[in-house]
Amino acid sequence: MKTSTTSKENLTMSSDLSRVIVEVGLCSNCAVHVNRVHHRDFPELRAECGSVAEAVSHLAAQLTTDREGARCQCAARASSQHASSLSGQSPSV
Repeated sequence: MKTSTTSKENLTMSSDLSRVIVEVGLCSNCAVHVNRVHHRDFPELRAECGSVAEAVSHLAAQLTTDREGARCQCAARASSQHASSLSGQSPSV
């Protein structure tokens, strides 16, 4: 059974809809109505779907994946710096 907890971070991310930009338009390839969304602070991550709800859900998944990737990169960098400090070498960035 999967349980979920509501953290302050998740609540803030899900409740601040003023940061989500929605654009309504037509697909450039097939002229179908689409909704494009992106986060105000992360414009490079975008989602394009048939409904706003679907696009926001997809964008949230992209943001979560991006955040997890950033955490892994920071952890790897910290580990590398720690190992370098133990061996007396300067850490590579």
